[in-house]
Amino acid sequence: MAQPIAKIVVLDTSDNVVFDPRNAADQHAVIDNDASGLLMFDCGDFARFQIGPGFIHHKENLIFTTNFPAVNSTGARASFQRKALTSIPLETGDNDDGVWATLSLTLPGSFEYRLEYGSSHGSTTLLQGTFVIAPIVTIDDQRLPLSAIAVQTVIPRCLGPLDRWVPVLRVASMTGYNMVHFTPVNQIGCSGSAYSLSDQLAVDTKALGAGITENRSEEAWDALKAVLSDIRKPIVSGGLGLGVVSDVVWNHTAADSPWLCEHPEAGYNLENSPHLTPAFVLDEALRQLSVRVATEEPSPVWDTPTVQQLVHVRVREAVAALRLYEFYVVDTATATAAFRTAAREALLSGGFVLSPSPDADTSTLASLVVASPTWTREGLAIKDMRATVGAIAAHVQLNGGPTPPAVSDDTEGYIDALVATFSSCVDAYNLPRYTQLNEDIEAALSNMLHAITWERVDPNGPRFPTVSAAHPLVGSSFKRLPQWVGSTEESAGPDPSTLFAGALQPGAAMGGVAVERTRILACNGWIWGGDPRVNFASASSHAYLRRDVNAWGDSVKLRYGQEPADNPWLWNHMEAYTRRIASCFQGFRIDNCHSTPLHVAQHLLDVARRVNAHLFVFAELFTDDEGLENLYVSRLGLDALIREAMSAHDARDLSRLVHEYGGPPIGSFHSGAVSGAGFTPMEYPRRLKAHALFMDCSHDNELPLTKFTQHCTVPLAAMVTMTASACGSNRGIDELITNKVEVVGETRLYRTLALEGKDISEDPDSTSCADSDTVDFHEGILKTRRVLNTLHQRLAAEGFSEVYIDMMTEHIFSVTRHRPSDHNSVVAVV
Repeated sequence: MAQPIAKIVVLDTSDNVVFDPRNAADQHAVIDNDASGLLMFDCGDFARFQIGPGFIHHKENLIFTTNFPAVNSTGARASFQRKALTSIPLETGDNDDGVWATLSLTLPGSFEYRLEYGSSHGSTTLLQGTFVIAPIVTIDDQRLPLSAIAVQTVIPRCLGPLDRWVPVLRVASMTGYNMVHFTPVNQIGCSGSAYSLSDQLAVDTKALGAGITENRSEEAWDALKAVLSDIRKPIVSGGLGLGVVSDVVWNHTAADSPWLCEHPEAGYNLENSPHLTPAFVLDEALRQLSVRVATEEPSPVWDTPTVQQLVHVRVREAVAALRLYEFYVVDTATATAAFRTAAREALLSGGFVLSPSPDADTSTLASLVVASPTWTREGLAIKDMRATVGAIAAHVQLNGGPTPPAVSDDTEGYIDALVATFSSCVDAYNLPRYTQLNEDIEAALSNMLHAITWERVDPNGPRFPTVSAAHPLVGSSFKRLPQWVGSTEESAGPDPSTLFAGALQPGAAMGGVAVERTRILACNGWIWGGDPRVNFASASSHAYLRRDVNAWGDSVKLRYGQEPADNPWLWNHMEAYTRRIASCFQGFRIDNCHSTPLHVAQHLLDVARRVNAHLFVFAELFTDDEGLENLYVSRLGLDALIREAMSAHDARDLSRLVHEYGGPPIGSFHSGAVSGAGFTPMEYPRRLKAHALFMDCSHDNELPLTKFTQHCTVPLAAMVTMTASACGSNRGIDELITNKVEVVGETRLYRTLALEGKDISEDPDSTSCADSDTVDFHEGILKTRRVLNTLHQRLAAEGFSEVYIDMMTEHIFSVTRHRPSDHNSVVAVV
């Protein structure tokens, strides 16, 4: 009987330093074992956690704990269980035994482990880390390695009604793909974007037949499941033999989601996130300026000088009129009057205390002022004016100034001295806030200049000729729900320079206009080069004011908080949505993963895996930071990250991507060095980077025809499918379409497969998605793709796990797939 396979994880001190328990608290910080790469296992492996030489001499006191498998079985991610450490004789000639904790990895997902030192005084965590267990992917009644996956992306609205899906997707099956990735199947919003979902618990009405009227009903979901079952059914049983995965969108919702009116707390509104108030005031001023420009005659002739004049003159004037500084500083006149009154009352009452506020640092004038924002035009409010009087008086006296006089003496002269010092303190306190605001405004103007130039002047941009509601001067960063403003027409809007002049209360009259703060919500978007771990809608961020956020006006950013108790309805709603999709599909593609809060994605994946344990999960994670990517992979248990061949600038750059994401290079070391006691360790499971799902052209990319030439389509596909990673493409690429299938507003339908050998009646050279109802299998590169996909899957199944790419000439490359067990190779020259 063959011995079970074990994979070794060494738990040791850093830099080979021997652990000394006497100095554990002072000299040994907790070691992050994830720093050296990812721990990636396959379901069914044995994980052997080996105590390294730095800890081995204290093996009697060591404790190994893990939350495997509690996370996916009970949802208790914080529930750690102790696992026995076993001494195993080593065949090394040394007297020491090996000490191991062994886990039988039967459940996929992301899990954590800890190594602790226990004593009579308690336990100290020495080392901690995470490990990922890949799911068992079963397609066409066969278990596939991840590197054998060949996926095609489709947009459900282009498939048509459900009864059309199987005939359309037969093209993918016959072309050799073994998995279909569906963009969201849920009801989308009025923008027509496949990723702007208006109802996460409903099936898109475009997919339902005439007999189903309620798209939230069980009938609707059962109809979808039935079709997906036919798609998944093995080919020998009359199905298509395709795995099915779907996008999940957790980060945002469509701006026209009906439930937003009932649950505006689900987003970042001006009541639960009042720090966004100045950004909204700026946004409203820009919206109104756009309306004015749209009605002006003649329309501007867009060129660089026109854009510069517009931004540097008209926009700058509009911003200056807003007096945004009123939101960020202490109003000197108001605060000075209040200070004078408080000082006089303190002297008259005899309760004058010469001590600074406990929150104040008397080392600088600015630190004597402790204020908090009101997020109205009243500015920052002094937290405790009486304590501030004491702080100022103490500062004056300590610096050689007058002491508090008796009540009968010249109190006004003394108060004048205090007021003068207080006024200087306020000025010092306000100065950095003015400076920061000026920097933010300049950044906003620069971002607007670049955005308008791109949209109206840049030859590579859309070059919109006119300003209109559909194409405003600048996009809005906020969604205004109906009845967000009361006493004036919403289309015209209130005077933004007078907004929020009153108290911070929902529905309060602010500057003569009733504004409902809860009905103003921040739109979702992205920041170029931003850190995905930073919430750009938080109080510490100025991103919306600076217009750093490339906002999607059709979606609202969701506000989860740190735990379900922070926003119960939203968490419950998204959990229900997640369970629905997990019950229908074999896998998830996490849309906008880099902007989804990590703890939220982790929680929802735990929910999904309790519905479907062997969920195949991949994500788009555009961070350009390998360490950050590994953090997401390990915390979420991602099985692959999307990589795009179309991001290459030229052939040489494409070869770099193949080398980087194509799999282990030829000659890689895999075997472990320790054996004995019932196991034969085969390899260490440490990886420096995540598995790739390598797309030759994704649904987000421009066509090869557009970026390069149509002739590049086959070489591009060949280089990608020769890699030892999961691969994929987008529907339409193989048919050599000339007009990209758009994610937003696409109305064309994919074609069904014509009978084998039958010529289509239209022009056989035609490549448009709408030219015919059927596609002949001889069209485009469909037959070529079948050969490539078949080869890709065969090489993975037969153990050709290593890759080498060689640049033979400037435009000719060889890609080698190598089998390390017998050193056979397959070479493709492209």
